[in-house]
Amino acid sequence: MKTLDILCDMDGILCNLIKPWLACYNADYAECDEEELSIADITQHAMHKLTPIGRDIYKYINMPGWFEQLEPLEGGVEGLAQLRGDGHRIFILSSMGRSKEAVNGKMTWLERHAPFIDHKHLIFTPAKHMVRGDVFIDDSPDKLAAYKGAWPGATTMGITWPYNTEAPMDVRADDCHHPAEAWSTIVHAVRELARQA
Repeated sequence: MKTLDILCDMDGILCNLIKPWLACYNADYAECDEEELSIADITQHAMHKLTPIGRDIYKYINMPGWFEQLEPLEGGVEGLAQLRGDGHRIFILSSMGRSKEAVNGKMTWLERHAPFIDHKHLIFTPAKHMVRGDVFIDDSPDKLAAYKGAWPGATTMGITWPYNTEAPMDVRADDCHHPAEAWSTIVHAVRELARQA
């Protein structure tokens, strides 16, 4: 079995960003808009294009302490632990967010929920396609497309959300409403890939 370098995103893959984000937005603006936004309404990754408040939608995820309080997606941390137990090298490859507080928050989240991931294996960059790996696990359509373009031999994987149904994934794990099953699909696919390599 080949040892693989696995690059894994956080938001929408390991932790549930959308649910609390929508809860904050709906609490502040649902009365003005007359109806709440749901996960099904998030049909594109650029959240600012979906609400009348535009880029102000990002104020929530830039709040101090935001990332630390996010709940893990069921099965995600466990799935990475299984793959690490198989001998694969696990790297967290996450965007930097819009503030240094976001990076600090993500590091705190990982220390709390995934302490088995070495700090040397944390990579924070918006240019994810510049980092080479065997497996790239992400939810962003743009990041998945850029990665596949840069590294066509890599295997792209992700969990299906309404905003990434057309994203180029070699392995599409269904879906955000059943994250434990989605992560089971990802773990199985990585193990098959390692066996065939």
